[in-house]
Amino acid sequence: MWQTPDVPWEHILSAAAIFTIGWIVVFFLGLTLLNIEVWHICVGLPLIGWVFLIVAVIKATI
Repeated sequence: MWQTPDVPWEHILSAAAIFTIGWIVVFFLGLTLLNIEVWHICVGLPLIGWVFLIVAVIKATI
């Protein structure tokens, strides 16, 4: 019988939360303090967000 793998949902959710919070923080910091042009934010945020996500996943698995 096929069995579903044991997925650590709490780790995935915490990683997603850290990803989202980091994305929002960087977005508002970029808009208010640094006053970066919009296209820089659109290009840079996904990259920074992936860094947050990777770090969160690494912390969750260790």
